[in-house]
Amino acid sequence: MTYSQTEPLVTGALLSGMLHSMNDLGGMGSRLLSKYGVDHIQLDEWYSRELQHQCFSDIHKKLGNEALYSIGFAYQNIVRSRLKSVVDDISSNLLDATSGKNIEIDKFEVAFDSVSRLVDLLHSGVRGDTKNHADNFGYFFERTAKDNCQITFRSFSVPSITPYCEGIIYGLLRLSFPAQFQISVRINDQLPRRSNGDNSDTFDISFELLESSVSFSEMVLSESLKVKQSLLLAAISSAEKAEAVAQTALSHHMDSVNYASRIQRGLLASDVVMNRRFNASGILWEPRDLIGGDIYWTTPGDDNDFSIALIDCSGHGVPGALLSMLVSSSLDRIYHIDPQIDPGVALSKCGDLIRSLLNQDALAAESDDGFDGAICRIDKSNNELFFSGARTNLYVVPSDSNSAVVRISGERRALGYSGIEPHTPLETCRLKINQGDMFLLVSDGVIDQVGHERGIAFGNKRLMEVLSSNRNKAPQAILDDVYETLAEWQGSEVRRDDISACAFTL
Repeated sequence: MTYSQTEPLVTGALLSGMLHSMNDLGGMGSRLLSKYGVDHIQLDEWYSRELQHQCFSDIHKKLGNEALYSIGFAYQNIVRSRLKSVVDDISSNLLDATSGKNIEIDKFEVAFDSVSRLVDLLHSGVRGDTKNHADNFGYFFERTAKDNCQITFRSFSVPSITPYCEGIIYGLLRLSFPAQFQISVRINDQLPRRSNGDNSDTFDISFELLESSVSFSEMVLSESLKVKQSLLLAAISSAEKAEAVAQTALSHHMDSVNYASRIQRGLLASDVVMNRRFNASGILWEPRDLIGGDIYWTTPGDDNDFSIALIDCSGHGVPGALLSMLVSSSLDRIYHIDPQIDPGVALSKCGDLIRSLLNQDALAAESDDGFDGAICRIDKSNNELFFSGARTNLYVVPSDSNSAVVRISGERRALGYSGIEPHTPLETCRLKINQGDMFLLVSDGVIDQVGHERGIAFGNKRLMEVLSSNRNKAPQAILDDVYETLAEWQGSEVRRDDISACAFTL
């Protein structure tokens, strides 16, 4: 890593000690190293001082003053061996000054004299551990009142330097002063700062002498607890903010999904048309995620010769809904050209259109989506129904109660998806319509839903049993029974797919 000749650099030993003190803060130091492209610190090399400052700036921004001071203390405690003789001497003098035997000693005079010595220590350390600095670079002490003093740090202009200085100053003072001294470090906003390319931060230092005292080890524990408390509060605050953002995003998302649901419902065959064309009809349509890939569709125009389709697109939710719109528009296009087209041909043409619209007929296709479905063409004039299905079945409930429910299986192939060869037309089955016969198209979301205590699929056999035992009911009532039976079967299992079914009598 290269730096300009004028940029202050610090030794790897100093930087390593500081980053080591940040290990309890979720690897913040390691992340900063990575950000600056430093994989490993060599103790005898020189590194950007901005990296050192930025660590403290991030702590201050994310966790506040308590964590900033605690990390400053931890940092100074790590490098204490270098400060040991001065720090021990200052601590000893301050303990003597605050003991009951020396009531004549001006405790604050001793305190500020100690601050002056510590500032000299900081200043000499800066000049020893930093190169490429100006002559007036470093820490400076000034006594401003009987109970107040100031520490000024002058350096090159680095925006993140203020929290670094504040943490370092507090850390060294806390390390050196007995626990009965309460220490206050406040940035002085009245004095000029960051002018003429220089950065000058001045801190007001004051003390309060407490009556009770704790041991040094208890003070270390207290500082450590401050870090943990700051982390906890920061985590709670972050979670609350994230929850608020998520709630807002969820609200906007749900507004969009509800709007999309209204649009998708507009693609479905209308109740007016269904009631006009059938003697009775029923619909079961419940997307898994408010919107989905299942639709039921019917041709416009002639009420004596028309087609109805049930389509199950791959996926569910938004992707499935988008694909269902493509399928619906493709069917509109196909039946506009030939309203009486054979259902098997219509399905194959729809598969080709979807494949082409999604560019899945190219060698470098990026998607692989398609649909299952079935189409019934109803010719009322001749009492005939023509059925074709792709992995979708037609169920016939005869009007004769002695006749069994019949399942006419669709072909075991899906449509669309990636491929180059055009789809061949599907087989079409021709049925005679008897008055009172009920016809049902059902998606695999019903058939494949797992449940029961063994976690097995609902299946065709179980569906046909429900149809048979409720055969005398109207189409909507029989689909309501199917839904209730399916929900009971599902139990605590999750919904796997959209579910849909269409039932009608002629």
